[in-house]
Amino acid sequence: MEDFEIDVAGLTETWLSENEYAIEKEFLEYGFKLVSVPRSDRRGGGVALVLREGLTVKVPKRRKHFKTLEYLEATIQGIGVVPTTLAIVYSSPTKRANEQFLSDTEDLLFEISEKKGTLIMGDFNVDMKKCHQSFSQKFLALLLEHGWIQQVDSPTHREGGILDLVMIRANEEGSALSQLNVEPTPASPDHFLVSFYLHVGTANRYRQPKIVKNRNLRDLDLEELCQKVLTSRLVEGNFPDDLEECVLLYNITLRSILDELAPAIERKVPMRDNPKWYTNECQSKKKKKKKKKKKKK
Repeated sequence: MEDFEIDVAGLTETWLSENEYAIEKEFLEYGFKLVSVPRSDRRGGGVALVLREGLTVKVPKRRKHFKTLEYLEATIQGIGVVPTTLAIVYSSPTKRANEQFLSDTEDLLFEISEKKGTLIMGDFNVDMKKCHQSFSQKFLALLLEHGWIQQVDSPTHREGGILDLVMIRANEEGSALSQLNVEPTPASPDHFLVSFYLHVGTANRYRQPKIVKNRNLRDLDLEELCQKVLTSRLVEGNFPDDLEECVLLYNITLRSILDELAPAIERKVPMRDNPKWYTNECQSKKKKKKKKKKKKK
């Protein structure tokens, strides 16, 4: 972690047991804390969180258990740090390709749906490079249905698969996570290191600009759009039997057409924290004042 200047790391397949005091002490000697959830029923597996001293971590006393997922939820706090919840997940290949995995994943998304500033990461053993396969399509559709966007787009395994995923909410895309990088490390012969920068500091009023994406739909050529749709798979009649796969095909096809005719353009929006005196009451009165002005016009 020192070599890569990492402050917080989520680990999967730790193979740790209960009360690994020697390993915890070793982390402390290097200036890091270890929070571990080992596999209880047999050897292997396990998930953990390692964070640099100076940051504090809060783990829920009650943790939901899943049949196919090993799971650690932790909220990171500190001076000048916005509380950020990390969900670290591991699913072994033997438990992955079944409906129970999809059901557990949906329960997990419900579990953290109301928590702001949440990021999900881990080894799901679902190859996102093979989105054309039925199971990967169902998994991707489940994420989109609950408003989550998968961020990793390059192989994370030596055999070429994208198995290690990082997910944020769709309405937070581009706002806090940046500089995502995948690279091999000597520490892991199979899986690569997935690293990224997550902006969680609020010590200064002015923060890192928010990156938003917009499409110029006003200048969209409607005739060309119609032509693209008429020549796409949506009108060929060769649809999948599964309804979810049909919906996914519809979304992917239209999005690819839009990307071609009206590509999303990134722009930076300045962000700053509101001063302490600007309370929710001030914000509410400001909105009411704007509404009154619009009515007068």
